[in-house]
Amino acid sequence: SYPYTDPAIKLPTMLLIFGWCIKLALVPFPLAYSYAYNQIPPVTWASPFVWVALIAGLGVLYVAVKGLKTWQQYSFGILFFLVALAPAMGFVLLRGGILAERFLYAPVLGLCVVVVWALSKYGKADFSSALTVNSVLRQPLFAIPFIALLLLYSGETVERNFDWYSNFALFTHDANVVENSCQAQLHSGTSYIEAAIRDHGQKERVEAFNAGMQHLNKALNINPHLAEAIYEKARAFHYLVGNTDSAVLYYNQSIMEGPTYALSYFGLGQLYENLGKQELASYYFNKGVQIDPYNQEGLAARDEHRKKTGLDVKTFPSQSNDIAGADDGADKGFDYYNNKGTDFGKRGDFANGAKYLEKAVELNPTSAEAWVNLSICQAGLKQYSKGIASLEKVLEMYPNNESAIRNIVVMYDFTGQKAKADEYREKLKALGN
Repeated sequence: SYPYTDPAIKLPTMLLIFGWCIKLALVPFPLAYSYAYNQIPPVTWASPFVWVALIAGLGVLYVAVKGLKTWQQYSFGILFFLVALAPAMGFVLLRGGILAERFLYAPVLGLCVVVVWALSKYGKADFSSALTVNSVLRQPLFAIPFIALLLLYSGETVERNFDWYSNFALFTHDANVVENSCQAQLHSGTSYIEAAIRDHGQKERVEAFNAGMQHLNKALNINPHLAEAIYEKARAFHYLVGNTDSAVLYYNQSIMEGPTYALSYFGLGQLYENLGKQELASYYFNKGVQIDPYNQEGLAARDEHRKKTGLDVKTFPSQSNDIAGADDGADKGFDYYNNKGTDFGKRGDFANGAKYLEKAVELNPTSAEAWVNLSICQAGLKQYSKGIASLEKVLEMYPNNESAIRNIVVMYDFTGQKAKADEYREKLKALGN
C-alpha cells in the first residue's frame, strides 16, 4: 500500500500524483478508489511529467498569490484546492502512500469556485440583483456552459454512486478500470473468492473462483511478492477446490513472502487440523497468535484446538521419524523417492520430504524437478542456505530453468540478498516472464 518509500522517488512521484489530481479534478476519468502501484509508476526527476506538474503547481500558486492583492475570488478557490489537497500530498511524501479519488472530495470545492468565477467573468454575468433560476437563464453566456458542466459532472457522480454500492461492486468494477493497480486486483480477486465461498450454486462458485484467480494472478504479475494475494490463492484451493497440496504450497509461499502475515499461519493451522496433523496445526495456530494476538477468530481457533487436543506446540515439529526402508530395497528407484518426497512436501512434512528428495537427487543428480522440490522442503524447514544451494545446482545444469529462477528470487529476497534477487529477477524478465 505504500510503494513510494524510496527517498529518490518520493518527491518526484508526489509531484506526478499532484499532476494526476489536477487532471482528475478537471477530467474525472478514470475514477478509481485506488491508483496504487503500478497504476501510477514511481518516477524520478528524469520524467518530463514531473516537471510539467511542478511548473503547473508553481503557476497556479503564483496566480493565486497575485490575485490575493486585489482579493480575487479565484485566489480563494485555488488556495482552497491546494490546502485541501495538502494532506494527501503529505501522505505520499511522508509515507510513500498512494492516490485515491476520495482525496479530491474536498479540493474540488475550490475548483468549483474558480469555475463559477470564470463563467461569471467571461460570460459577463450580472448577479447584482437576487440570484434566481430566471436570473441565471436570462444570461445565456453564463447559463449554457454552467448547465452543461452541471449535467456532465452530476451525471458522472450519479453513475459513480452505483459503483460504491458495496465493496464487491466497487472492487470488481474498478479492477477493470485501473488494471495496473496491484491493490485493486487484490481486492477484486479477494471479493470473488469470498463470494465463491459463500455461494452454494456450483456454476456460480466456479465462475467466481475463476474470476478471483484471474485477478489474483494479475496482482501477482504486478507484485510477485504480495503475500496477501498468495494467501487468497491458498484459501481458494483450501476451501473451494479441496486441493490440500496446492493450498499447503501457497500458504507456505505466502509465509515466505510475508512472515508477519498472520492469516497464512491460521490457514495452515486449520488445514492441518482437518488433515489430522495436530502437532503442525497447534504450531501454526500458536505462530499466528504470536504474530497477531488481537485476531479474535485466530485466538478462538487456537483455544478450541488446544481444548480438543491438549496440544500447545511452540516450536516447529521436526517430524524426524526415520523413513523406514529409505535406504534398502533395490526396487526403490528415483521415481519412488521423488514421488514420495514431493508428496510429503505438499502435505507440509518437509523433514521427511527432504529425506526422500535427498535420496532422489543422489540417484539422479540431473533431475531439475527433484532439486527444486528439495529446495522447497529445505525452505519449509527454514534451511534457506541449503535451499539456495539446491537451486544453484539446477541453474548450473539448466541456466534458463524458470521454476528454479523464480524460487531463488524468493529465497534471496527472503534472506535479504536483494542484489542477487534483482540479478535473477532481471534474468526472468529476459526470458519473457
